[in-house]
Amino acid sequence: MAKNNLDDIFVSVVMVASNSNIQNIETINKLSKILKNNYSNYEIICVTEDARVVASKDTKKILENLPCLRIIQLSKKDSIDVMVFAGIDSAIGDNVVVLLAGKDPVEKLPEFVKYNKDYSIVFGISDKKTRKGIINEYGSRLFYWYNKRYLGIYIPNRSTYYVAFNRMVVNSLTNSGRYARHIRHLARQEGYDNVELSYEPIGIYGDKKHTKDLFISALELSTNYSNHPLRFISWLGFSAASLNALYAIYVVLVAIFKSKVAEGWITTSLQLSVMFFFLFAILAIISEYIGRILQESRKEQPYHIVNELNSKISVADATRRNITK
Repeated sequence: MAKNNLDDIFVSVVMVASNSNIQNIETINKLSKILKNNYSNYEIICVTEDARVVASKDTKKILENLPCLRIIQLSKKDSIDVMVFAGIDSAIGDNVVVLLAGKDPVEKLPEFVKYNKDYSIVFGISDKKTRKGIINEYGSRLFYWYNKRYLGIYIPNRSTYYVAFNRMVVNSLTNSGRYARHIRHLARQEGYDNVELSYEPIGIYGDKKHTKDLFISALELSTNYSNHPLRFISWLGFSAASLNALYAIYVVLVAIFKSKVAEGWITTSLQLSVMFFFLFAILAIISEYIGRILQESRKEQPYHIVNELNSKISVADATRRNITK
């Protein structure tokens, strides 16, 4: 494509690095060619927590040869969502595309950007399963149904991290002030117009998480983005209190109308076990909210950058000036 036929927009690509540096280099090379042939200005922001990626000879070589590349190293290993926000916090493009190296095909990027011109957000949807195991698969379906039914947030079961945002959405996300940032939930909660784009990922998608980690993540999402669990345990507590009151009335009536009352250890044990179940369920949910309030009140930075490398040419068109945040 001739230079005068390039699309006159600034595209930022936030790439979450994989564990394989060879895979990262291949993805960056492909991205650079696609961006160079389609857009007048662009940047590639590679986010990693692995010091070996930053220190490798391949990385230094690619920084010397390719323009508009930044590599951001975080201080510790964190979730994909934190790495994504570390990238979009520093992105300056009119359109920001997020993808996972070695998981999302870079060839689909122009299509994401094209749709992003008409829609504020473009969500990637996988054509194949994104979860391993029956428990994880049906557990995620149940959780996404809960999101749609009770939290008012519709998230497809096969949603991925391949997403495109326009500048307005990026500013809204980065200014949200959320400590627990989950990109797919927060983006849909913002209320901007969006469209879904299906594609076939490369290999098994996302992190390999255990069922316990997925459950903790689901609990965190539910308590962070809605007060529904808190309202639920309020009704649960009220129901438990009502049952206790009815049971107390029952005991009084039995004492009045029965001359001989056998010791009902089965009933007592059952009643105590049910009440303690309600009690500890309530305490568990309240603990989640208290922990979230504590994290929010500290106002701690969710990530820390320990190293940032830039290619020699930082902007493809030096005469262009983008709108500041």
